[in-house]
Amino acid sequence: MRNPDVPKRFTEVLSGEPGGVSTLSGTDASAVQSTNPAGKTYNLQASRIEEEVILTWSGGKHSAQTTFAVQHRTDPAEQWSKIGTVATSDSVQTDEVKGPAYRFEAGGLAVGTHQFRLAHAGPQRVESRRSGGKTKASRVVSATLELDGAYRLSTYPNPVRERATVGLAVKEQQDVQVRLYDVLGRQIATLHDGLLPAQEVQRLQLDVSTTGLTSGTYFLRVTGEDFATTEQITVVR
Repeated sequence: MRNPDVPKRFTEVLSGEPGGVSTLSGTDASAVQSTNPAGKTYNLQASRIEEEVILTWSGGKHSAQTTFAVQHRTDPAEQWSKIGTVATSDSVQTDEVKGPAYRFEAGGLAVGTHQFRLAHAGPQRVESRRSGGKTKASRVVSATLELDGAYRLSTYPNPVRERATVGLAVKEQQDVQVRLYDVLGRQIATLHDGLLPAQEVQRLQLDVSTTGLTSGTYFLRVTGEDFATTEQITVVR
């Protein structure tokens, strides 16, 4: 998975539709154009490519050594967090857009809806005079990542020393059992037994001490109404 903190150059800007917030699902590659409150056009666009959200925009000047901070959140009630930066020097000239253009690849995202915006931070003194100490930000674009397969399962960390988080999402709402077995096939623990909602990541906790696990190999068996899978987990104590 690409590091979202590393800006990527590009040679093509996606076409956009005017508006404020756009939601993308499936393999939808539609986009949204966004401007900041001051009226400066960013042409912020979002598109999904496989399990990544690609943000593209234009604006800014090479001569002004400023930085675009890419901000992200998964809930409108949450605070924004910075997931990367793109300097104005990391831009390219394209035939489709007059002026510099930019690209940022947000990877490693969980299933669900993600919101993004740009905070355009200029030189500190100038920015403070113009905005009263507040950072200028673009309007918001949204992208929804949905499962293409029946489920998604991950365990981190693995090997595990003290505790691990099992991330599980299902495409359709259904009853799911998540059980842990040892190498002899004996059931050690039940992490979940019941209904799981569609297209939402559930985070199940596996505590080595609570379950009395010793060092060795175990098997996490996940059984739904339309799928079944097994993942090997190694405990190191």
